[in-house]
Amino acid sequence: MADYDETLVAGDEYFFLSRTLFDMSAAVGIAPPVFQGKQLYKEHGTEAWSIKTFIPGSDDDPEDPSMTYSEVYPDWEKSVEIAIQGAIARIRHKFHCMIPPTSPYYHFGERSEDGTPLRRTGTRDDTMCRTYMAEREFVSASSEKLLKRQTTLVGEAREVLQYANVRNMQMEAALLAVDDKRLALEERIALLEDPVKLEEKLIISDNWAKTVQKTITLMLENRAIETKEKDELKKENDALKMENKLLKETIEELAAGKEEEDPQERLMFNSDGEVEPVAEEKKKKRKTSSESYPLSCFEAVKRR
Repeated sequence: MADYDETLVAGDEYFFLSRTLFDMSAAVGIAPPVFQGKQLYKEHGTEAWSIKTFIPGSDDDPEDPSMTYSEVYPDWEKSVEIAIQGAIARIRHKFHCMIPPTSPYYHFGERSEDGTPLRRTGTRDDTMCRTYMAEREFVSASSEKLLKRQTTLVGEAREVLQYANVRNMQMEAALLAVDDKRLALEERIALLEDPVKLEEKLIISDNWAKTVQKTITLMLENRAIETKEKDELKKENDALKMENKLLKETIEELAAGKEEEDPQERLMFNSDGEVEPVAEEKKKKRKTSSESYPLSCFEAVKRR
């Protein structure tokens, strides 16, 4: 039952003919029939239900087969009453031998298991009521058949509408794609119709490429010049450092020689046989060397 949306057991007084079906089932000795409905669809103000009818076999005859069949209807509440009418007619036909002429169910219309209406008239036991009910069953069966046919047509129209909706969506997508291609084609046509503009665009593109190339070349050349100048400045800086170092060493040597000078003068004879102090001679030599050498260093620095 979980696969169905609605279930009805004969005897529910909310629906027409339900109580009549319950009493008739008890009279012929079968359990109350059961109706199960499943909604197939509901959209655009229409719906469809598949109603399954189960009529049990006789309680007194275990070999008596049950009847089970399903039919499509346009709704549940009204259509299940039509299904109840069909079940009553089928039970009347199947158990007609068990229904005496004195029973009120004897006058009910009959249908075969496949739903075809039947009539048992033309005998002396026929009454106006029985004839009326038999003919009424034919009318009900025809109306029910027409209703089912219309429900089937609505379902087919629904499928056609769904297919049309899908096709419309596909066509809209195709139209959008065609429109995009049309816009691209119009742009291309506009360029081809005006070759001057196309040529101008090509010239601008070439000039831009040349400008970019020239800019990159100048950047690389400037970078090479800057690198070369940096190397030359570095070499000059190293030379100045070396000269400063030599000058510093010379000054330190002069300062150290002055501190180590002997205070006692030593005498020596010259070529004329005169006596001269040795310390004064050393002072003259050192003074001469100290005056000439530093001047050459400073002169070299000045020239640079």
